[in-house]
Amino acid sequence: MTTKIKLISPVLFTAGEFLNGAELAASTWVMTGEAEVADERASELERDGYADIVAVDGAAVVWPSCCAGGDHDHA
Repeated sequence: MTTKIKLISPVLFTAGEFLNGAELAASTWVMTGEAEVADERASELERDGYADIVAVDGAAVVWPSCCAGGDHDHA
Protein backbone atom coordinates (compact mmCIF):
# COMPACT_ATOMS: atom_id res chain seq x y z
CA MET A 1 0.00 0.00 0.00
CA THR A 2 1.10 3.54 -0.65
CA THR A 3 0.35 6.86 0.95
CA LYS A 4 0.28 10.31 -0.63
CA ILE A 5 1.81 12.94 1.64
CA LYS A 6 2.40 16.67 1.59
CA LEU A 7 5.89 17.45 2.83
CA ILE A 8 6.11 20.56 4.97
CA SER A 9 9.83 20.27 5.64
CA PRO A 10 12.80 18.86 3.66
CA VAL A 11 13.28 15.10 4.04
CA LEU A 12 16.18 12.85 3.01
CA PHE A 13 15.00 9.63 1.39
CA THR A 14 17.68 6.92 1.31
CA ALA A 15 18.60 4.45 -1.40
CA GLY A 16 16.18 1.54 -1.45
CA GLU A 17 13.17 3.56 -0.22
CA PHE A 18 9.99 3.79 -2.29
CA LEU A 19 9.29 7.29 -3.64
CA ASN A 20 6.75 8.29 -6.29
CA GLY A 21 6.39 4.82 -7.79
CA ALA A 22 10.03 3.79 -7.85
CA GLU A 23 12.70 2.37 -5.58
CA LEU A 24 15.49 4.92 -5.15
CA ALA A 25 18.92 3.91 -6.46
CA ALA A 26 20.57 6.75 -4.52
CA SER A 27 19.65 8.97 -1.59
CA THR A 28 17.77 12.13 -2.50
CA TRP A 29 16.35 15.18 -0.73
CA VAL A 30 12.73 16.15 -1.29
CA MET A 31 12.25 19.74 -0.22
CA THR A 32 8.45 20.21 -0.06
CA GLY A 33 5.32 19.33 -1.99
CA GLU A 34 3.45 16.11 -2.59
CA ALA A 35 5.04 12.67 -2.76
CA GLU A 36 3.93 9.05 -2.73
CA VAL A 37 5.70 6.87 -0.16
CA ALA A 38 5.33 3.57 1.69
CA ASP A 39 2.67 3.58 4.42
CA GLU A 40 5.11 3.06 7.29
CA ARG A 41 7.37 5.89 6.12
CA ALA A 42 4.36 8.21 5.75
CA SER A 43 3.28 7.47 9.32
CA GLU A 44 6.80 8.18 10.62
CA LEU A 45 7.02 11.47 8.73
CA GLU A 46 3.60 12.59 9.98
CA ARG A 47 4.42 11.60 13.58
CA ASP A 48 7.69 13.54 13.45
CA GLY A 49 6.07 16.66 11.94
CA TYR A 50 7.61 16.51 8.47
CA ALA A 51 4.47 15.70 6.48
CA ASP A 52 0.69 15.55 6.42
CA ILE A 53 -1.02 12.43 5.06
CA VAL A 54 -3.27 13.35 2.13
CA ALA A 55 -4.49 9.95 0.85
CA VAL A 56 -4.04 6.24 1.49
CA ASP A 57 -4.33 3.97 -1.57
CA GLY A 58 -6.09 6.76 -3.44
CA ALA A 59 -8.71 7.47 -0.76
CA ALA A 60 -8.56 10.97 0.70
CA VAL A 61 -7.76 11.17 4.41
CA VAL A 62 -10.05 13.64 6.17
CA TRP A 63 -10.04 14.27 9.89
CA PRO A 64 -13.52 14.81 11.35
CA SER A 65 -14.25 17.85 13.50
CA CYS A 66 -14.22 17.34 17.25
CA CYS A 67 -18.01 17.58 17.31
CA ALA A 68 -18.68 15.12 14.49
CA GLY A 69 -19.40 12.20 16.82
CA GLY A 70 -21.72 14.15 19.12
CA ASP A 71 -19.44 13.40 22.07
CA HIS A 72 -19.90 16.80 23.67
CA ASP A 73 -21.72 20.10 23.37
CA HIS A 74 -20.60 23.69 23.65
CA ALA A 75 -23.27 24.75 26.17
